[in-house]
Amino acid sequence: MYQFHYLSHYLKRQLNELYVSTVILDFGSFALAIFIPIYFFKLGFSIRQIVLWYAVHYIFYALICPLTAKIVSKIGYEKSIAISIPLYAIFLFSVVMIGHLPWLFYFAAFFWAFDKSFYWLAYHADFARYSQAGAKGEEVGYLRVLIGLTGVVAPAIGGFILAKFGFAPLFALTILFAFASLIPLLVTRELKIEEDYDFKRFFKVLASKDYRSDVIANMGHGADVIAQAVWPIFIFSVVADYRDVGILTTAVLFVTFALTLIAGKLSNKPQKTRMIKATSTGVAFSWFLKIFIYDWSTIFVIDSIYKVFRDTLEVPMQTLFYERPNGNRILEYVVFREVVLSIGKIIVALACFTLLFFTDNLIYTFLLAGLFTLFHFFWKERLPAVS
Repeated sequence: MYQFHYLSHYLKRQLNELYVSTVILDFGSFALAIFIPIYFFKLGFSIRQIVLWYAVHYIFYALICPLTAKIVSKIGYEKSIAISIPLYAIFLFSVVMIGHLPWLFYFAAFFWAFDKSFYWLAYHADFARYSQAGAKGEEVGYLRVLIGLTGVVAPAIGGFILAKFGFAPLFALTILFAFASLIPLLVTRELKIEEDYDFKRFFKVLASKDYRSDVIANMGHGADVIAQAVWPIFIFSVVADYRDVGILTTAVLFVTFALTLIAGKLSNKPQKTRMIKATSTGVAFSWFLKIFIYDWSTIFVIDSIYKVFRDTLEVPMQTLFYERPNGNRILEYVVFREVVLSIGKIIVALACFTLLFFTDNLIYTFLLAGLFTLFHFFWKERLPAVS
């Protein structure tokens, strides 16, 4: 893979394959992701029901991850990712069929959790194992920029397909890209490393006082539920056209993705937590600014501010995340992080449901997202290693 003279080293083969696979998969998923809550909304589900759907999904995910990790540790990362793709296809197919079979609404939430438990555990463990010590920030930033370069037009393409052909072809295209993403991973045989994953030890890590700050810091990701579930519907209520929603999202992504390169370089420096505190403050402030949105131009300006800070924040956080585990127990910390992250999202989703039940005003959910973002202040530079 040509590396734009950004990286100071060559990627390991395993990471190179993961990069190519991720770019292909995310191109398809970016074309669809912002439209899924809008799709539910158009089917007649209320915003409260959609938020509750995300809560149910993350409950499933938090329960499944510790169990799935045992399978991932036995069969390897690339096979686990390969298993996740058919599950992703089942999830998308079940979403398409909800219009005909409404009972599939929560069935889809379960299959998405099942898919993600294989994909994200394997993906993060693969990245943590094969990324280079001392250069993880560069490698995180480089991947996010590659995704930005290829996926920046995806929402606009998704909006065009929706406006012309409807949801079914867009779901089909996403499934096609998902299966295509397996090709780079299957070209060469995976170097099998069986991890010593201990189900009981995972709970010890979760209950450890040493990792209390990481529990709180990762719960800050709960704000992402509002970005996933509420924000797309809010945009649609202002813009009210699939093509315009897609084009607007593409324009915002184009404005923001290049700054991730700089963030990646900075994330190799000491004191990543300073960068996290500065950028999470910016993310929280941009959530508060969203209460002043009233047309497409204010959406563009304020969402650009949000995504600049959000994309920049993700790089040092992910760098710290990949630096935490070591040795042959990488999965234990990955599962810990995914479960804690899910708990934060469950709490925010239920709080969001409560706010909408009593007020029916989306603005209050933006304030909730801003407050939860500040939980990222609890990141520490170093913790006792999981080994």
